[in-house]
Amino acid sequence: WLLRQLLKEVARPGWGPGVGDPQNSRGKSSFEEKRVVVSSEAASGAPEVNVLWTAYRNLGFLDCMKEGSSAFVSLNSLGQVQVQQRPQENGQLLNGSSSSSPLRAHNHFEGERALCSKMGLCASLVSYFSSRGRDPFGAIPLTFVVNEGSRDREFQRWRSAYDAFGGSSGQRLWLVKPGACSNQGRGIFVYDTAEDDMQQHVDSKNAPWVLQKYLEDARGGAFHVHFFNDGYVRTTSSKYSTSSLDRAVHITNDNVQRLGEDYGKFEDGNKLSIEELKSYLINQAKWPVSIWDSIEYQMKALMIDAVRAAQTKLNPRNIDNCFELFGFDFMLDASSRVWLIEVNTDPSLEVHNFHQGQLIPAMVDGIMRLTLDQIFGTPSAGAATGSTGCGGRRWERIWSSTDPAPSANDVACDWVAALADPSARAAAPSGAATSPNGGFVPNSGRTGGDLARSAALPSVSGIGESSRSARSDRSRGREAERRDVE
Repeated sequence: WLLRQLLKEVARPGWGPGVGDPQNSRGKSSFEEKRVVVSSEAASGAPEVNVLWTAYRNLGFLDCMKEGSSAFVSLNSLGQVQVQQRPQENGQLLNGSSSSSPLRAHNHFEGERALCSKMGLCASLVSYFSSRGRDPFGAIPLTFVVNEGSRDREFQRWRSAYDAFGGSSGQRLWLVKPGACSNQGRGIFVYDTAEDDMQQHVDSKNAPWVLQKYLEDARGGAFHVHFFNDGYVRTTSSKYSTSSLDRAVHITNDNVQRLGEDYGKFEDGNKLSIEELKSYLINQAKWPVSIWDSIEYQMKALMIDAVRAAQTKLNPRNIDNCFELFGFDFMLDASSRVWLIEVNTDPSLEVHNFHQGQLIPAMVDGIMRLTLDQIFGTPSAGAATGSTGCGGRRWERIWSSTDPAPSANDVACDWVAALADPSARAAAPSGAATSPNGGFVPNSGRTGGDLARSAALPSVSGIGESSRSARSDRSRGREAERRDVE
């Protein structure tokens, strides 16, 4: 509905629902089954589909974009969109137009799993940082990718790390996540024992799993990367405690929180604006006024390095006019250091309170100004009058592949420690850090432990900028009680 409003009814006249859209008269629509089916005969003579905006990448549409062939949506249902090529006769399409390549755009990159799957992001960042002589687990928490359950070698490495953390600092909380693409907190659990819980979980399904250290000291063509300079913070309704393994205490996603009886009790829709969070950090937590500049700098740097790490795998066929809104999840520890947790494709555009109702349309409108309006040369009403619009102004370009190339070992996350042996440039195993002799060993001390001992700053867990091309996991305190926030 929001995309339809922004494309057609509000600011961009001339756009209309294409073949396969529920509001297009061609095809058979079933509102009960939430499905539209379009035959080749029904699609004959229909205008070309210029923009396909879907929840997930559509390889069929990308193939047509790359090949320049004509296409239509033959099936549109929940979780599935099928694209078919139009037949041609004597160089003419059956819709009567010439077979010259139509102008198209898609809101996804091919190869996005290198950034948006848990295991893909880990592999990309480990390779990226270690090849530049930097410790990858200074940017992301210590992470292990397990493909064969408790028999996997990586699970044994994780077990060594679990024992090391538990022995040196008493930190025993770990997250287990699906290794493939997933979001909204689906399939994420918190465990504090190895044999009874974690081992049973990774053996429960023949699938890849990501085991990641929980930050217990955290309280509470060319590529262009843009950062949305506004956002909101997700909160939990339950008091924060590392003694509880309840998902509602640690996971701030709506599909987890809305199941609780206190959902919305403290904040409308369990959401805070970024300005409300800044006010809390400065006025109640007594963090310095300049703290947000440091937090935002770290988030931008982590986003830049993540995209650079996956750059060679994103859009491998160099298909023009692809773009994507990514949701970055961050955690903030007690020393105000930001950690990248994961990256999601298709972040939620749902509205749960007044602030989101103002924020999300402006964000999506800004995306359209940066992409579709430029591709199709159809500026919105605001742009036509010389204004970039509030959405356009809030998007800040922070990196481009056309920028001057950095030196071989440069990273945007300049605070990430160098590897103990700079000559160890091979990609590290998925759950490893480096030892003084250059070998890779479990990192038992740098994931929130000695990084969060600054007594000068109170602890805040996970400050988040959702719906900004960046989302985040965080927690904050309310008077005497602490609750997680994202």
